[in-house]
Amino acid sequence: MIKKALITLVLAIGLSSVKAQSINSEKSIVNFEVSNMGFNTVEGTFKGMTGEIVFDGSNLVMSSFKVCVDANTVFTENEKRDAHLKKEDFFNTSKFPTICFVSNSISKSEEVYVLKGMLEMHGITLKVEIPFTYENEIFKGRFLINRLDYKVGEGTGTFMVGNEVEMEIICVIKTK
Repeated sequence: MIKKALITLVLAIGLSSVKAQSINSEKSIVNFEVSNMGFNTVEGTFKGMTGEIVFDGSNLVMSSFKVCVDANTVFTENEKRDAHLKKEDFFNTSKFPTICFVSNSISKSEEVYVLKGMLEMHGITLKVEIPFTYENEIFKGRFLINRLDYKVGEGTGTFMVGNEVEMEIICVIKTK
């Protein structure tokens, strides 16, 4: 009984020492790149990042990420394409207005942290790993997804839109 109370106390002290950090939605962004017609690359962004980040590089067990972006903010510098990406056959933003990530664990290698968790997009939730760095109140991560795993643009041939999408997350923390 005393051992259980001590463990609870240690966990409570650990929890209280790691504070949630606020996301600067104005400066945070998700960039993406996907091949187009086999010889072109379409670049785009998502904005409207919100959520909760609890991060302490010396206490990764108590650290966590719960972050979403607004799928309606998709921007590729082509209004017609952006409008199409919001429709049912791609992001279906009227039904799935957010793209969210929730962490399960965070580890550190020599050069980067590795965030493991669940990415939900277009009503499908799958495991992903995001290698990231943290410096000067900025998290930067880069990873690949297969858009077809999330049934995004299923009816579009892979010649028109590549399957593999490179994602880059830049999450800026609000400073006081």
